[in-house]
Amino acid sequence: VTVSSQDWLANTSLSGRNYSFFYTLAGSPTLIAPPTVDGDIDQNYLETAPELLAFSDNIRTSSTWQIGTQKRVIFTTGKFLIKHKISISLGGSLVVVAKDGIGLSKNLSAGSLPNNYLGGIFVTDGSFYSSVEEDFTFTPADSDKALIVWGGVIAGSFNFSRDLGTVSNK
Repeated sequence: VTVSSQDWLANTSLSGRNYSFFYTLAGSPTLIAPPTVDGDIDQNYLETAPELLAFSDNIRTSSTWQIGTQKRVIFTTGKFLIKHKISISLGGSLVVVAKDGIGLSKNLSAGSLPNNYLGGIFVTDGSFYSSVEEDFTFTPADSDKALIVWGGVIAGSFNFSRDLGTVSNK
């Protein structure tokens, strides 16, 4: 459905645009084990890693990611748990494709532009959880912390567990 003079699309089916589609589109990169047993990836690892990463298990942020003007594509055959802010500068990009789901920590507060937000394009065959316990069970958890995603999310389903109370939830 065309909804603007710029031919933006809304309510468009993304059928077939899943992990396998994007993984194949990226040339089916070799899967590697996460750098730590618990799947933690920190800023230092990102700074020295290749632009395209493909992991064979669950991964999570273990520090704030400052992508800056870098361009990053990250695949995981498991889940992606976001425990820390992810910021991107003009000219930078981050695409995360997680086969089994994406969850944001209930403690993550990312609520104002330009410096306090969650930046990137996030794609999952599974569910996108706006607030979970900080483990890979992705147990939904209530949160009253603001969240702004500067980018976009494509998911098989969504679970929204954030409620700002008397403040607008837009």
